[in-house]
Amino acid sequence: MEKKVKKRIYGRPFKKGESGNPKGKPLGALSFKTKWFKFVDKVAKSKKISSEEVEEQLLAIAYKSAKNGDYRFWQDIFDRVYGKPIQTTELSGKDGGEINVKNIFEIKITKTNANNKLATNRETSDSVGGSE
Repeated sequence: MEKKVKKRIYGRPFKKGESGNPKGKPLGALSFKTKWFKFVDKVAKSKKISSEEVEEQLLAIAYKSAKNGDYRFWQDIFDRVYGKPIQTTELSGKDGGEINVKNIFEIKITKTNANNKLATNRETSDSVGGSE
């Protein structure tokens, strides 16, 4: 007997305006952050200590795990509960100067002159880059 294999659809499997999840998130569904703090409160009540003390104990466990090279679980927990840290990127040109950028919207490339434009841009960027 022949089994029919369902062909995977790449791109847009849904029609325009159609949702893959029409009912959406169920009402009353809790976020991970809310579940985490409920868990911490539950542990605190069972041990008869404060929620802050439970969090301190969990942080101590996380520190020991990370020190031994196992940090992924805790990294995921902290990212979900407290949010990922903000990462900044500083962009600068050669030797920390300004970045020299041409206005790319002024350049028009057509099929007939695409190779000429690319060749011209390469020559220009080679002379500007100071590779000589």
